[in-house]
Amino acid sequence: MSETLSKSYGRLHALSALDLEVQPASVFALIGPNGAGKSTAIKILLHLIRAGGGKAELLGVDSRRLGAAELRQVGYVSENQRLPGWMQTGYFLDYCKGLYPSWDDRFAAELVEEFNLP
Repeated sequence: MSETLSKSYGRLHALSALDLEVQPASVFALIGPNGAGKSTAIKILLHLIRAGGGKAELLGVDSRRLGAAELRQVGYVSENQRLPGWMQTGYFLDYCKGLYPSWDDRFAAELVEEFNLP
């Protein structure tokens, strides 16, 4: 749910007064042209970026207070698939490990070896 959600980058208004409520157990899509604010809205709901104004909740929790229990119920694939150049495989896997309660270190090591990751 969002109430009058907004986000600006300088003079660019990426999101203006979005009011949205999605019912539990429903499927919902954000459709619109590039620059319409779809990714911005999702990133605010997941607290990946801060809203400029308004209120956002995800799974009944203020998006600024999401914890592991809520994040386990969300699937998100960013449009930005680039990792920082300084980030090595081990560091990235350590970061990801905290997001998945059923993480399997042995399996992760097998994948690193199988794909010959540095």
